[in-house]
Amino acid sequence: MGKLMHSKDRGFDSNHLLAEMTVINEKLKIFNPGINLLGSKSEHAHTFKIYDLQPISVKTKIFEGFQTYSNILTSSIEYAQNHNREKSLVWGALRSLKLRFDDHLFERLLDDDIIEIYRSDNLQVFRNLKFHEVCSFHFPELFIKQWPELFNRDSFITNQILSAAQAAFQNSDLEPISTQHIPEHDLVEISYPEGLKMKMKLKTLYPLSDASGKIAYILAVSRVKLKDRRKQIDYSNVYTI
Repeated sequence: MGKLMHSKDRGFDSNHLLAEMTVINEKLKIFNPGINLLGSKSEHAHTFKIYDLQPISVKTKIFEGFQTYSNILTSSIEYAQNHNREKSLVWGALRSLKLRFDDHLFERLLDDDIIEIYRSDNLQVFRNLKFHEVCSFHFPELFIKQWPELFNRDSFITNQILSAAQAAFQNSDLEPISTQHIPEHDLVEISYPEGLKMKMKLKTLYPLSDASGKIAYILAVSRVKLKDRRKQIDYSNVYTI
């Protein structure tokens, strides 16, 4: 990855962010030729303009957030390439972060599960590639725009999910947090690029602890079904885990 640039070194402008995104996108394409999560800068011109107009504090947070994600994904890819095992990207992410987790986690994960890892400040630091089967947004939108600008969901459901996540971070052990009380619900992409409509069920939240025993991350496992088949994806080439 490129060296992190500070504001005095030409700043965190969109060209630098695009360069960082290009590096990890090329690594992903080598790992799985069927996936492309970037496209051209002109394709995302509106989103990059939003980024460039942000104050330096916001741009720094976005830039560093993407680098955190990129470094974890890079480590996960390297691990998956060197270890022929199921769910190796997820395993690589947990290994990279040096996290402890429930002993039965991997026994319970299914190939169709959407898996995301969140830091305590709500930064999503990892998502498996299955996520991109049901999401048409690319890196610029996912990291520059806020969640409410990308997806629409009933606010009652959102509040239930946030409460469950808070419970997971406050958990004193690694026991999974049940989310069975949160019903399956509609989730819709807001406009660009495909406006996908889906049904989502948050299955479980797993607290993840660091070396000190603090619950520093949570792993979210979801089941998502698209209401319509996508036109812009080759399902046969998607490396799901």
